[in-house]
Amino acid sequence: MNTANKLTMLRVALIPVFLILLYLRFPFHMYFALTVFILASVTDFVDGYIARHYNQVTDFGKFMDPLADKVLVMAALLWFVEAGCCWWSSCGSSPSLPCGSSPWSGGG
Repeated sequence: MNTANKLTMLRVALIPVFLILLYLRFPFHMYFALTVFILASVTDFVDGYIARHYNQVTDFGKFMDPLADKVLVMAALLWFVEAGCCWWSSCGSSPSLPCGSSPWSGGG
């Protein structure tokens, strides 16, 4: 297993850490979760750079890298939905924001 694949596996391992930090309640837990998310995002950039620059592109990396990205982002999005932090989670319940419009589009 090369360096780029190890970084991808590190990103996969950081996903449960990110979720645990979101759900545990202690001072500044959200900042720690944000730090882990940013660290995982940086490893995505770094492993791609290493794989291309040092010719470490593998079939495993081609499969696992996008999968790790999608799982990390989906974990964050699902937590947002569960926490009620999304404008789209209230579609139809607010007359000022009809379903299908965004809060940045002026409500219509």
